[in-house]
Amino acid sequence: MFETNIENKLPLSLKWYALVKIALLFFIFSLIFIVFSKSIWLYIFFFLFILFGLPVWIYLMLSLKFISFVITENTITISSGIFFKNSKTISFDKIQNCDTSEGILSKMFNLSKINIWTASPSQIHIERGNSSNKPEQFLWLNVEDAHWLKNFICKR
Repeated sequence: MFETNIENKLPLSLKWYALVKIALLFFIFSLIFIVFSKSIWLYIFFFLFILFGLPVWIYLMLSLKFISFVITENTITISSGIFFKNSKTISFDKIQNCDTSEGILSKMFNLSKINIWTASPSQIHIERGNSSNKPEQFLWLNVEDAHWLKNFICKR
């Protein structure tokens, strides 16, 4: 589905997915706050959301616009960053696993998250005796594109 050696962008539905996710979080926090507080703090909460939540949403929208990836015959390069550009190239022979995941909300927007796992020790995070793993890189793509990319990588 993707052509090789061409810069690809994330799907536009990802922006709407992020907007709805932030709106749902705001709605849930608002309901909790309204139930437990019936005073001036409610207005302060809304003011703080507009003061901090709106800039976070704008930054998120801009950062999604500046994420791109290029697939070649042997590598995938993922580039991101608004002010400071970051680019990571992963060779297909270094990839140990690819998996896709979809949540309820992401299914509504036909989105799937593809995780790319390598043997890098930087994927393991140990903090206070607890360890967690995170993928080397991940991308949000349309479901069909994510499954195509997963199959393309696994065949290499």
